[in-house]
Amino acid sequence: MGCDVGTQSTKAILLDDQGVTVGRAARAYPTRHPAAGWAEQEPRDWLDAARGAIGDVIRTAGAARSDLAAIGIAAQVDGIVAVDRSNQALAPAPIWMDRRATAEVRAATDRVGAAAILAISGANADPSHGAPKIAWLRDHLEDRPDAYLTPAAFVVAQLTGRRVLDRANASSLLLLDVAGESWSATLLEAFGIDPGALGEILPATAVAGTISADLAADWGLPSCPVVVGTGDEHAACLAAGILGPGTIGDIAGTAEPVAAASSKPVRDPDGLVETHAHVLPDRWLIEHPGFVSAGSVRWLADLLGCGPVEIGQLAAEAPPGAGGVRFQPALGGATTPRWNADVFAAFTGLGIGHDRRHLARAVIEGCCFAVRDIVDRLERLGLGADTIRVVGGGARDRTWLQAKADVTGRAVELLVEPEATALGAALIAAVGLGWFPDLDAAATSTLRVDPVRFEPNQSLARQYDHGWAAYRATFDALEPLAVGSPA
Repeated sequence: MGCDVGTQSTKAILLDDQGVTVGRAARAYPTRHPAAGWAEQEPRDWLDAARGAIGDVIRTAGAARSDLAAIGIAAQVDGIVAVDRSNQALAPAPIWMDRRATAEVRAATDRVGAAAILAISGANADPSHGAPKIAWLRDHLEDRPDAYLTPAAFVVAQLTGRRVLDRANASSLLLLDVAGESWSATLLEAFGIDPGALGEILPATAVAGTISADLAADWGLPSCPVVVGTGDEHAACLAAGILGPGTIGDIAGTAEPVAAASSKPVRDPDGLVETHAHVLPDRWLIEHPGFVSAGSVRWLADLLGCGPVEIGQLAAEAPPGAGGVRFQPALGGATTPRWNADVFAAFTGLGIGHDRRHLARAVIEGCCFAVRDIVDRLERLGLGADTIRVVGGGARDRTWLQAKADVTGRAVELLVEPEATALGAALIAAVGLGWFPDLDAAATSTLRVDPVRFEPNQSLARQYDHGWAAYRATFDALEPLAVGSPA
């Protein structure tokens, strides 16, 4: 069983002992925005959704609960759960798009400098990452937390009682020496964090423990092994075969991480892409950890009173270029073309003749321009590729996929399996059981790429080059006007 504890829902996927998918299910939950720049979820909702999705997928697959061999968890990165000694959440968890901890970032950068944080951790000194959130929770919660867990580590702790995380999840906290793969004393001191409150770093495939007797009885499951697991984009890249050079992975979910695998910790001096550990023990993911992408589509759908699928249909009715309307995809603060927590989204170029179709097209194209920022940077770092392999909800919309090919000038393909993150989590569990010798073998044995490819339309290249340049110029013009989180 693989569980993807995502931003909008928890998805579960069940594999047989040959690695073949025999069932899928999902349960949704809300995100709250109680203040400007805040985004939080109830950790209990993740557990309730996991319990429901696991039960649903076993039932629909016609499997016996007693046959469940192991569970793997892959979860949204950069959220933090403050827990007590019994691993119960003390407060709602600020998730990846939460940027409340700006003062904590400033305090840490005043101590050691933003350049040092980037050099050691491979990640930007930004409130979206885990360490600033830990510092905020430490200073604002009435009850003093006993530990601070990533979403994946929290779910594993609930299942097994053990606090563990893999190096991939650890590498996004702003606390890991990403080259040395251990906690950095300099960064721990800069944020005032005790490493004992973070959990033990273990391989993703290591068995964290078995499901506790109480929880097994409550969920109706056997006391089967639970592996350490990893972050959502890391599991998705595993399932998508992003194991080395040649293909760029694009996880088009609520956020849209874009990544390339590398055998060494390649650094971007400008920090557009970050250096994270891969779930594979001897590799790194050189990645942009994500801007609000499918989340922007859902936001527009909510504003227009329709569903996300209808946004793709509306976009298909508008011309390429959206009639001059452009969208800056920064609903959670900007991370492309530059990281700036004070810059937020904007529509520009609106005229009286524009309608919902142009807005829909502009949102999709704005997200595609952001992807181009990232893949072009990977190219300059020697990690370019002619093909982008897309997974996630954004992989289901043909208009979006074609626009991505046209804007980036690269072919776009997708997996046959729609739930790549949950599949990756299941493969990690399968390796932990010994069903595959290693993660490389698990990924290559189960990789199935859809034969349909989206090739760039060369006749639109000049138009989209102009559109991308205008999107960049618009960001340059808006950035000096930024005043922080919108009310």
